[in-house]
Amino acid sequence: MHGRDSNERSRKRLSPSSAAYDTGGKAKKDEGSELSDINRLLLHRLHKASRVIEYRFTKSSEGNVTARQAILLMAIAAVPQASQAGLCRETGVDRSTIADVLRRLEALGLLRRRKAKTDSRTNEVRLTERGRSMAIVASRQLKAVEDTVLRGLSTTRRRELYLALATIG
Repeated sequence: MHGRDSNERSRKRLSPSSAAYDTGGKAKKDEGSELSDINRLLLHRLHKASRVIEYRFTKSSEGNVTARQAILLMAIAAVPQASQAGLCRETGVDRSTIADVLRRLEALGLLRRRKAKTDSRTNEVRLTERGRSMAIVASRQLKAVEDTVLRGLSTTRRRELYLALATIG
């Protein structure tokens, strides 16, 4: 009996319906809930939203690329002679991750990398025909997934969301 009571107290303490949360969405200061209310943290919300979109994209994907790879393909398609460093700036992805993702996309035959003619320290990245086709398909799929995820928001609220996110980065 004592073990069951202890487990119930633990569940109540961690549950969003617990007393710490029973203040109209505002956590009580005296219970240290500012440390446990992760759902009010932008980082946590953005991460969860990103994971939902990535999961749904992967489930619906017609190709063998992830959502992150699709975004990289789209970024390369937008700049005919993209450099790895430029892709880092454009996507916000660090250099080692970009290099790894590009290596995987190259192995799939979706892009080619070569040293720039003007600077041997710079790698130029170009899509193959297959890569360009995949970028188009992936772009459509990613937009469809986003539409599904955001279907509960009006056009105005979507625009506000995108504008708010653009001010961050």
